Amino acid sequence: MNMHEIAIAQGIIEAIKEKAFHEKISEVKVLFGELQNIDINIVMNYVTMTLESLNIKVKLSYEIREARFKCNKCGYEWSLSDVSLSEDEREMIHFMPEAVHTVVSCPNCKSSDFEVLDGKNVMMLVR
Repeated sequence: MNMHEIAIAQGIIEAIKEKAFHEKISEVKVLFGELQNIDINIVMNYVTMTLESLNIKVKLSYEIREARFKCNKCGYEWSLSDVSLSEDEREMIHFMPEAVHTVVSCPNCKSSDFEVLDGKNVMMLVR
């Protein structure tokens, strides 16, 4: 497991611990943004094992949120699967999702002035 996955897993664990301290929770759904490009199985296994060792019992699930973009110049919307990226470019985005603006451009007008609509962050839904 690399440092990026460890940091994300620890952030999830700390958020769950904090929430569980203040209220009873039964379910946590982790939403992983596609731009994070992380090894989800490693993160979820680490979170599961740590929560078990802390005796925090919650149902864990996850969803991968597709990266969606909207061009500020022409209004075109697209997803990450609509563009070709090298392994080096994907790795750069993995460590710094903001770097997407340096390697991706609008497939319609080629502008690099676009918004990331979804798929950038890691979020949690807690019940």
